[in-house]
Amino acid sequence: GGHNNYFGSDVHAFDLATREWSRISDGFVQGRPEHYGAGAFYPNAEYPDGSPLPPHTYGYVQYDAVGNDYLILKGNSELGPHVKAVAIPHMFNLDGRQWRRGPRQPAAILNSGGFTTWDASRRLLWGHSGDDGGGNAFLGFCPDGANPDGTFGHWDSLHSSKFPGVANHNAMQIDPLRDIVVVLVHAQDGLFAINPADPAAPAVPLRSSGTRPRIAEYAALEYAPNLDRLIYYSAPHGA
Repeated sequence: GGHNNYFGSDVHAFDLATREWSRISDGFVQGRPEHYGAGAFYPNAEYPDGSPLPPHTYGYVQYDAVGNDYLILKGNSELGPHVKAVAIPHMFNLDGRQWRRGPRQPAAILNSGGFTTWDASRRLLWGHSGDDGGGNAFLGFCPDGANPDGTFGHWDSLHSSKFPGVANHNAMQIDPLRDIVVVLVHAQDGLFAINPADPAAPAVPLRSSGTRPRIAEYAALEYAPNLDRLIYYSAPHGA
């Protein structure tokens, strides 16, 4: 969401069994025209109904199977030509179909182009900012627990960018058995590893064998537990 003057906060689901789409939340539809887009400022990155302004999500979204929550790491306080990103997460519970808001991380810059992975063992949504707008962060967010101010969850320590200047439109995925976060860095045509047990440490290059495609911008990386493999896919290349 959030592009081409679309300001809706509706949520849609795709049923794998029936191959049908359905809208499971209408979002904020009661507003007047001045409540959307340029000039409509929401400091908590959410509309009056509690749904978040639709950001350029890219890879900033993940799923928590235990909480049955759809997680968004970043938000926007204003949309339109002068969009303003803000490090405020939101969680959509798929049972109650209600949104919850996390606290703001005041020092992190999470603009477009970033990427995330869900670490189920630590219950952390790891996120790396893109380079746009001074993106500067690698950090984790835990969605658990209620705070006195009405928000939910807490942030882990903030670390500087692991890939300054080449962070846009990469992908990362945790390997839960080996406990490493594997990162695709398309500008360097390379694979890197981040140690989630030592998130302050620099990312290190990974060597691989066999034939592989060139790492593409906007590629996807997912872990397949039945294969114990990381699956790479690039839509433009069909690989």
